[in-house]
Amino acid sequence: METNEKGKNKKQKLKISRILVVAFVLLYVPSFIHWVFGRTTATGIIQMGKLEDSINTRGVLVRSEYLLNSPYDGICIPNYVEGDKIPANASVATVVNGTSQKLMEELEENDLRLMKTEQENEFNVSLFSGDVEKLNSEIKQMLMTIIDDGNKNSLSNTYTLKRNIDSLIQKKNAIESGAGNAEAYIDSLKQEKEILQGKLQENTKDVISEYSGIISYTIDGYESLLKPESLAEYTPDYIESIKDLTEKNNSGIMQVEENKPLAKVLTDLHEYIMVVLDKEDISEYEQGDSVDVRLNTIGKVVDGEVAYISPEIDGKFTLAIKVEQAISETAGVRILNIDLIRRNYEGYKVPLSCLRNIDTVNMKAEIVIVKANYAYVREVKIIAADEEYAILDTEESKVSLYDTYVQRPENIEEGQYINHE
Repeated sequence: METNEKGKNKKQKLKISRILVVAFVLLYVPSFIHWVFGRTTATGIIQMGKLEDSINTRGVLVRSEYLLNSPYDGICIPNYVEGDKIPANASVATVVNGTSQKLMEELEENDLRLMKTEQENEFNVSLFSGDVEKLNSEIKQMLMTIIDDGNKNSLSNTYTLKRNIDSLIQKKNAIESGAGNAEAYIDSLKQEKEILQGKLQENTKDVISEYSGIISYTIDGYESLLKPESLAEYTPDYIESIKDLTEKNNSGIMQVEENKPLAKVLTDLHEYIMVVLDKEDISEYEQGDSVDVRLNTIGKVVDGEVAYISPEIDGKFTLAIKVEQAISETAGVRILNIDLIRRNYEGYKVPLSCLRNIDTVNMKAEIVIVKANYAYVREVKIIAADEEYAILDTEESKVSLYDTYVQRPENIEEGQYINHE
């Protein structure tokens, strides 16, 4: 009996163990399979792209600037738009002195009175022209009646008719006299206007530019301090000390002072951008090198040429770049935010996060490519990189355009199953 009970207990324990194993298989194995094969891995697509090797810095414009002074205190009215090209002997502005300001106000008031009077006169003439015609018709009719009565030897109503005719003639003369007075007043206003215009011309002067070039009405005080022929004299500290002193004038009309600059003409078809660089950055350049410059201030890239590199002063250098584009757009600007573009690289563009085992000496790395949901490790050649992206050599990298790559491949092994979107 005791043996049979032990056998039964052993069978029950074995049965329970089997049930637990089955439950484990049913519950945990699918989860394990999903964890291995069902987990989604972030991927991307290899595409063509570019990277730029550039230096962001501050540029100071140096150019040939011919100053034009005001003949006297007053108001300056520009005759061109900022950045316009002008011919030699062009009138770039009209200066109106203090006396002229008063004359201009009187002239404006005269114009308003003249316009109002002419409008009123035109209205009155049109309004009373019908009355004059009616009076003429009535006078004519009464005269015909008098003539007819005379022919009939009936003159009893002649006196009354003559008195009525005199009354109508007086009304007609009153209307025409009023119109004549208005015309006389209009003529006097026109004569007054001519006199005012003559006086205004005597107190107004055109400012003539002797040179052709690009006009600017923005004066910052550096026009006589920064000259192209003096590039070698400007130290790094001096270039860094230059401040933006330009004042934006949106109205066009300006108050000017006698013998003070009111405009300038950029007489050359080129200008210089001076920057300050350290030893590491200046080593990229030699005099005569071509360099692309992005003018962030106006959003434009221009071609440039290294015109001057200074000797080292306290670890700093000045670099002058000659440019012949965007002169009009920068006519009223002294300081620019620029990018000196040293090189542009083009190839397969991928994020740095998708590369592993990066060899910074030989510029090689590994990338994990996904084909038919399986991982394949490939070697790539890096030709350029920044803090976020890398450009891969299209010839020496063992990948192709539009290949799918794993974004974070640190723990991925060759042949591993990859579930990705």
